[in-house]
Amino acid sequence: MHPSSPSAARPLRSEGRILAALVAGGLVIRVAFAVVADRSDLGFNDQFLYHHMAEGLARGDGYQIFGEPTLRWPPAYPFLLSLVYRATSADPTGAFLLNALLSTLAIPLVHWCARPFVSRRAALAAAAVVALLPGQWLFAGTVLTEPLAAVQILLVVGLVVRNPPSVKVAVLLGLVIGGSALTRGEGALLGLVVVVGWWSQVPWRRLLAPVAVVAGVALLVITPWIIRNSDLAGERTGLSLNVAETLYSGHNPTADGGATYATTEVLLPAADTPVGPERELANAALLQDLAVEWAREHPRQELVLVPKKIVHLADGDANVISIWIEGSEQPVLGRARGPLEVLADVTWYALLGTFLVTLVVRRRHLRAPWVRTALVLPAVSLVLYGVVLYGNFRYRIPYEPLLVLVTCAGWWPADEAAAPDGAARA
Repeated sequence: MHPSSPSAARPLRSEGRILAALVAGGLVIRVAFAVVADRSDLGFNDQFLYHHMAEGLARGDGYQIFGEPTLRWPPAYPFLLSLVYRATSADPTGAFLLNALLSTLAIPLVHWCARPFVSRRAALAAAAVVALLPGQWLFAGTVLTEPLAAVQILLVVGLVVRNPPSVKVAVLLGLVIGGSALTRGEGALLGLVVVVGWWSQVPWRRLLAPVAVVAGVALLVITPWIIRNSDLAGERTGLSLNVAETLYSGHNPTADGGATYATTEVLLPAADTPVGPERELANAALLQDLAVEWAREHPRQELVLVPKKIVHLADGDANVISIWIEGSEQPVLGRARGPLEVLADVTWYALLGTFLVTLVVRRRHLRAPWVRTALVLPAVSLVLYGVVLYGNFRYRIPYEPLLVLVTCAGWWPADEAAAPDGAARA
């Protein structure tokens, strides 16, 4: 049957309507939760600081914390949030709605990533799971970077698996990867997705030029911020300084695999430096030196910490509620808190268990190169967060849609109608 015939077009229209319904339903869930979780008290944590920095940008005060320029966090999310605050007001409600929208975008994006290579049922099932998965829509009640990071990851994976190497696609990838690095520093690792994904499509000699374009464009995106930070610091520095704090959390005398931040006593040697960028630089240098020294002197403890970090990385999605939504003195969810926490944990562990079973039982259906492309970042994260840094459930939240995608692909193999015209098969 010709693909342009009315009979062939009907399944495509039906698939489009189902996907649209899933997106609409996902948006309703996220906006409803953003309204339920709406609050003015964010506690004193990353949420408050992202809100505070965005508020300052919206007022025209620059990228600062409590009146002092800061080097600590990558700027993309606060800058994006500041645009919302400029258009409305500097109220966390705008941040919750922004994250609701960003989280909703992951629904069609996971379908877009999958559709050239899997059956219609698998692609729609992946979109449905992402729409309903609490670990995704709970972030509509936070002022955190995870929804934006998930969108950036899916964009890169989709662009790579759906397109052969070309200058145009390489430029787009460079822009997204640069923006991802400005959202979370580890976003630069998306370059590995490009190499792994395109390596299976073309000989390595043809890979060098487009990968160089990707790297060059990404560098152009992040260089202005590196220059800003270096000028502010008075020395060469990178995208942000909070990586030193994260490194210390994973390598110190009280490390337990999770977040163990430096105490006032630990930071005492840097306490005499002026508050602001100079203090941030002093703290970062101190924490980095302490972490490296402790890791070098305690190799056995380092090995013991690896499984503990992985356990913390796999911790339940209910932490979104207990840490970030109900983390202040102001009750938010009331009687719904307990059932939502149970739902979040049960669904996450069900996804994780099903994903691991799929890798073993359905591995025959997961041999396609696009699967390796989708899994390269989750695999690298096991090393990054299980060895180099420390384990935190937040770090793997943006990878959940990829786990959903691979799981659905394993149980619903591709059919003859899987690939749209012009899609690049890996």
